[in-house]
Order: sequence, then C-alpha cells, then structure tokens
Amino acid sequence: MKIILQRDYPQLGTALDVLTVKDGFARNFLIPEGIALPATKGNLAHAEEMKKYSAKRTERAVTAAQEIANKLADYSCTIKVKVKQGEDIYGSVGVADLVDALAKDGHSVEKNIIVLAEPFKKLGVYDVTLKLHKTVSATIKVWVVKEDIID
Repeated sequence: MKIILQRDYPQLGTALDVLTVKDGFARNFLIPEGIALPATKGNLAHAEEMKKYSAKRTERAVTAAQEIANKLADYSCTIKVKVKQGEDIYGSVGVADLVDALAKDGHSVEKNIIVLAEPFKKLGVYDVTLKLHKTVSATIKVWVVKEDIID
C-alpha cells in the first residue's frame, strides 16, 4: 500500500515522503496513529503543495540559524561556581546554567539546542556545541571559574 508520511518517522523516512509499506502495517498502525495518509490523488497533490511550502520554510530556518551562528562565532561566557578543593566544584554546570549565561548576554536559546555530553564538574575552559538546525551548528567557549576570582 502506498502512503504519505505526515511527520518524520525514524524507521521509515521524513515527513511528506511517499512510501510503499505492507497493507496491515498501514491500516492498523500508521494511518490510525496519524503518522501517514493513504496516497490518493488528492493527498498526493496536497503533499506536493506542502513540500513547496516546507522547502521555503526550511530555507528561512537555515538562514535564521546561520545568522545566529555568525553572532555566536567568537562568543565566550564565564560561569562562576563554588569550589570544594582543587578544581572540583560543588554540583555541576549543566544546560540550564549555560542557558542562563547566554540569556544574561542577550542571547535567547532553547535548552534542547545545547549539545552537552555530560555536565562540567571541574574548573576549566570548555567548547560547547549549539545545534541550531539540522545543518547549522555553532561552537561557544565556556569558562568555568572560581566564584571569588572574578567579581
């Protein structure tokens, strides 16, 4: 059975793809769950229109993401933390702390775009990647320093 995906589905493809799947899978799962539509003439025409709008929307999103990446190209921020002993800090510096630091400098970012393998638990300088779009990312430098060193 031919179907049109309504949204991205990792095992099958991306939104608006026209696929052939087994009849039972389409009738019993994909269509009732709203993941896909049957590939009728009307639905195919609608999908083509949506692809045109989707391409324009994606182009605008990439352009906006590229502008943000250019603004953040040489950006670095300092996060002050309390230190136990040596370079170990109390707690850790995570995504929420990075969002707050960026907001203080006038950069509004969502938590889900910050790619952080694990929270920072020591003093130091870290490179953090911001995934602004599927194809656009930016890297910022984060300084984790003792609270009493910098005012």
